[in-house]
Amino acid sequence: MADSDDTYTPHVTPHDMQDSINELFVRVDELHKAVYESNNRVAEMEKSLALFVHLISDKLGVSSGEMND
Repeated sequence: MADSDDTYTPHVTPHDMQDSINELFVRVDELHKAVYESNNRVAEMEKSLALFVHLISDKLGVSSGEMND
């Protein structure tokens, strides 16, 4: 059996735990903000791509849903 002196468990106070929890909430908020901003960038790229496809289709004379055989 291992002696109880062989392992060290640091004493964690409720204040330390609350500080850690607060830091984690801040990090989660930062991640949510990053995801929101990324989603907005993706939405802008989708709009740009749709416009590009529309302009190219018009230039090539392709109707929506029309396929070349």
